Amino acid sequence: MDIRDGRILLTSRGRTVADDGFARSGGRFSIPDSLRKSLDAANHPSVDSEPDLSFVTDETVSAAFQEYRKMLGT
Repeated sequence: MDIRDGRILLTSRGRTVADDGFARSGGRFSIPDSLRKSLDAANHPSVDSEPDLSFVTDETVSAAFQEYRKMLGT
């Protein structure tokens, strides 16, 4: 993941792990477990920094949730 301009973004490696999770068998309800399995299987690089996550507030999480719901059509 990359944190830039107050946003948390997937890197190309993160996208590969996410795509692997979404490609696993099962329906919508199995997505969290599938993504967890893909994350557990991935080789994670170590990170030495403590990122500033002060922009993650109840309001920004709620806005992101609404945006993702629109993308999913729910």
